[in-house]
Amino acid sequence: MQLPTFTVPVGLQADHLHAGPTFADAVAARLGIAPLEAPHDWLAGLPRQFTHREVTLVTIGDAYELRRPAFIKSPNDKNIQAMIYTDGSRLPGPDAVDRRTPVLVSDIVGFTAEYRLHLLDGTVHAASQYAEQGRLRLGPPSADALAFGADLRAVQQPREASGRDLRRHHRGPDLPRQSSSGTSPGYAFRRISSSRARWGGST
Repeated sequence: MQLPTFTVPVGLQADHLHAGPTFADAVAARLGIAPLEAPHDWLAGLPRQFTHREVTLVTIGDAYELRRPAFIKSPNDKNIQAMIYTDGSRLPGPDAVDRRTPVLVSDIVGFTAEYRLHLLDGTVHAASQYAEQGRLRLGPPSADALAFGADLRAVQQPREASGRDLRRHHRGPDLPRQSSSGTSPGYAFRRISSSRARWGGST
């Protein structure tokens, strides 16, 4: 059932919820669902063999001091717009955001293909491609994407699935096999075209 607004019909219950974090926060409790989410530092704590870039968790107050371009986003929600900032001065200011707000700061990379893997109790229950060259392109998951999820689970036991949009990345084109921030929740596997190329989508 698709809900066109934040209004939940009286008595409606659900076993699953597919939604962004803002919508999920608004309706999950009324549907009898308690969404899970990864720890804020989940992606930052992954071995570099999986991310192929530096990812750090800092407060936005610390991020204000950045004097270089970086991709910056909120760890789990979308309160801080996920995008490339030319430096920390371009972030929402302390008049709009608590300086203690956590953000992920990442090197800028480019992706040729993006996949999502949804896991529960360490098992992939659903997977698909959702973008190519930064544009929406839905399709089945590649063997490399599934292998990536399996390799990650072998290194770090995922916690549990979550409806949050967390992602993981993987470098190509050779695709040495090695998720989003998920793992725990929903993994997004991305084939990276260049470690210094422009980011091809949000993480």
